[in-house]
Amino acid sequence: MSTPASVEIDVLGPDQNRVAGPLSLNLTPKAQRHAFDGSGWPRGEYWLRARVTASGKAVSPFLVRQFWKEVSTESWKPRVPLRPAPPQYLVDDWIFAASVGLQHRPDSLERLSDGPVVKIDRPWEEGSYIVKIGSLSWDERSSLYRSTYLAGVLPADPIFNRVAGSRSRPRYLCLTVSRDGVHWEKPELGRVEFQGSKQNNILRDLAKEDFLKSGEFDSYPYPTKERPIPQKYRFRMYDRSTDGPVDMDNFVLRFFSSRNVEPGTTSYGFGYLSPAGHTESDTNGQLYLGAVLHYNLVERKQRQELVWSRDRVHWHRFGGNRIPLLANGPAGSPDAGFVSGMSTFYPVSNTKGQEEWWFPYLGGSVRYMLASSKDTTRMKRKSLDELGLDYFKKSYPQYELAPFFSRWKDFLEESKASIWVPALARCKAGRLAHVEPVDERGEFTTHPLVLEGSRLLLNAHTLEGGSVRVELQDSKGNAFPGLSLEDGVPFSGDEVGAEFSWRESGLEETYHRVVLDKAHLYSLRIAQ
Repeated sequence: MSTPASVEIDVLGPDQNRVAGPLSLNLTPKAQRHAFDGSGWPRGEYWLRARVTASGKAVSPFLVRQFWKEVSTESWKPRVPLRPAPPQYLVDDWIFAASVGLQHRPDSLERLSDGPVVKIDRPWEEGSYIVKIGSLSWDERSSLYRSTYLAGVLPADPIFNRVAGSRSRPRYLCLTVSRDGVHWEKPELGRVEFQGSKQNNILRDLAKEDFLKSGEFDSYPYPTKERPIPQKYRFRMYDRSTDGPVDMDNFVLRFFSSRNVEPGTTSYGFGYLSPAGHTESDTNGQLYLGAVLHYNLVERKQRQELVWSRDRVHWHRFGGNRIPLLANGPAGSPDAGFVSGMSTFYPVSNTKGQEEWWFPYLGGSVRYMLASSKDTTRMKRKSLDELGLDYFKKSYPQYELAPFFSRWKDFLEESKASIWVPALARCKAGRLAHVEPVDERGEFTTHPLVLEGSRLLLNAHTLEGGSVRVELQDSKGNAFPGLSLEDGVPFSGDEVGAEFSWRESGLEETYHRVVLDKAHLYSLRIAQ
């Protein structure tokens, strides 16, 4: 009879003394969760340690996960009077001097179509299991949306094989076009030869370009004698021996709240949300939007969540009402396993002339754990069919421990179907989050605003019988003549830039009182 095993878990503080634990959890097939209360822990680096024990004795070394706890020192409220940069997205109550009966809620994106933007159906596209959108634009001359994407694989190259992430580098930059953003076609460009013909949609053949030197398509340039680190690069691997210890006081992304963490998830990545051509948001430094990639370790699925910051150091998320930017699709859909890669969005005018934000993203049809099986195929340069079931089982014995494990054959078939495809999601401009009444009615009063413009634009959506009303007040809370709630024209409808009007305007500094009646308000904007 075998001895039952357990996992012993504890936490060491910055002085390497134990601050939590030891906690002992019996090893079972079921997922288990335990939370340590770190509310009184000081700022610094902590070690979360775990080791396997049997009969009370350690039978393995510690597995250590280092993490940093930061103590927030930010000033949450703005300096007044506030000069609002267009627009003021209402993800939080930053501009509120007072409010009653309101709550902030995130919004989900919607899929532009049920399928991917690019389907792998041409010979030059085959081989790569990651197909990614490179750009998106509107061509007025042809009245077409134009999107570039990367597909195919580079030929075997010993230099590429030294770099773990370069074995599946895409070879061809291709073009696809659409009239509505839903149905996409691949035009014959006649530019690049493939197997003796130029009847294809290839824009560039990257195998004939030393693109690792330019850094254009390589996120992690790897130095070699033949290819030194390029002058232009996005990231470089951290080397403690030459770079020294990390200076947490100057580390940009150093704090995320751990409250209300979804059970069984880990933060897997981060990126700014910004318009195409920008690296940050469009609010002149008053608000930064970002997306955290979550990996659900129980479901083995990935999805992204909206976060925001006022200083790029302290980041905030919604509470119990949080939802993903885009939920995973149903089983068998192109993004059932993961939704990732959302960072850049493209402003687009829809058929009604209203602005929308289009977000390219990567979707995967299989669970992320099984998608990693493709690493085997790119290293061996053989398909999973060629490698066979026995090799698959030997390479990934941990798959059998998954709570959703059925049969090895089922897992092999799911892994074979893994491909990361580009897709598009959208929302009306600025509609990633909003403020709304808890019941039917609520209101807020802003901090004093300097109006560097004569028009107030609302991005709002009212429910049946609802409205948005605005009043301009002086420093004592009195409405200016002609600018009270009763003098304004209540807004009802669904517009991203509705102009609110009174009989008078042109004030330089005012307080805004905004009353929401069965309405969602996404942003305020002062315009010329």
